[in-house]
Parts: sequence; structure tokens; C-alpha cells
Amino acid sequence: MELLERYLYAVGRWLPRKQKKDILAELESSIYDTLESRFGKADDYNEDNLSEILQELGEPWKVASAYSSFADRLIGPELLPIYFTLTAIVSGAVAIGLVISFIIGMFRPDLSFSEFILSLLKLIPNLIFSSVFVVGIITIIFAVIERTVPAHKLKVDTTFKKSGVTISLDKSNTKHTKTEGWSPKDLPSVPKGKIKISKTEAIITIIFTVIAIVLFNFFRDEIGIYYTPSWGSGWEFVPILSESAVKIFLP
Repeated sequence: MELLERYLYAVGRWLPRKQKKDILAELESSIYDTLESRFGKADDYNEDNLSEILQELGEPWKVASAYSSFADRLIGPELLPIYFTLTAIVSGAVAIGLVISFIIGMFRPDLSFSEFILSLLKLIPNLIFSSVFVVGIITIIFAVIERTVPAHKLKVDTTFKKSGVTISLDKSNTKHTKTEGWSPKDLPSVPKGKIKISKTEAIITIIFTVIAIVLFNFFRDEIGIYYTPSWGSGWEFVPILSESAVKIFLP
């Protein structure tokens, strides 16, 4: 039944990947058991019968929350894979940006050996601090999304004052009640195929964007052309960025 496929697909979007298949199989079996007990055994049930049962089960994300206790998590399972991937990419990109800026700084004409050692010693704590800073900022952003975007408000109160018929789902004995204002007709269609997004292209874009942000914000006075008139005579530096122009356009 198409309506059942759409409902299971919607529920599955909120489930952890490792448990998704088993939970959906259990949920489908519970729905068929309820259909059989209420409307009798049949080879196929009409859409009205199924819609009645799904209406009582409630919105897909609320059903999913009963199978996965993530209401008290800082970041739920829907966002967690993206959170880990993005944190790793951005942290790596910031680290690369700092290393590049360190290398660029080594070509300064007036750089002494003691300044080189000092810059090298500063690089390690800078890498650690920047990684912690990036993780903290991304965590805060995802936590805010988790609690402000309507689709991610996962703290579920399963007790409704305006309740309808209560049914029990299989072994877990979890109660679900009719949800006011929601209809199975609102369910999204099941995608026919997957949209392929180049992960490599996305990662490269993020890395170069973050590196550019780091360089132009903190090391723009070191970006330029380094050259030596003759070998052994020292390095000359010609800046390629206008400080006044950068301050105007960077924000």
C-alpha cells in the first residue's frame, strides 16, 4: 500500500541508521496486526482503513521518538552524521589554513631564527585552540537547530489532553494517541531514486572556503609575492592586498 510506504518512509527519516530496518519491520507488523484486529483479515485494506490507524498512531517523528530515546540528547540522530562530518572537515580545513599561514610567514625578509622557533611553538597550541573553538561553535549551531527548527523538536509528550483512541504497538507496549491537526494525507512521497551529490566536491569547497576565511581574516598582511633579487641577498616582499579595501569588503 502506497500510504503505508509513505508513512514508514517518513518514520524512517527520524530513526538511527543501525536500528532503522528492524524498527520499521516491527512497526509495519504492528500496523497490520491492528488492521486485522479491527477490520478483520484481508488480502488488502483500503486507504480509509489504513488512514484511520495511521491517524491514531500520530505524526511520524513522534512515533520514531518512542522507539529511540533521543529526547534528552544535545543533537539527535537526524543531525548527528552531518555534525560529525562537518566538524571533521571544518577542523581539518582550519588546521590546514593555520599551517599554510605559518609557512607563508617563514618567508618574511626580517624573520630571525628565534622568531621562527617562537612561531613554531605557537603553532601547536593554536591548532588545539582552533579545533576546540570550531567544535564548540558547530556544536552550539547544531544544538540550536535541534531545538528551534520545527522538524527537530523531538521532546515528545505522549500524554494528550484531547486524545482519541489509544492503541498499543507490539512488544514495546508503547502508547500512541490520536494527534489533532495531522493527517496521513500530509505524508511526503517516497523518492523514486537517490540524488547523487559529490562528497569530494563538497569537502574541497568547504576546505578552501575555510582556508580563505582564516587567511584573509588573520594573515592578510602576509599574503603577497616573496622574491629575492639575488640568491643569498635576503627576501623581498610585495603585498597583493590593500588593507583598506580588505577592511571594507571582508565583512
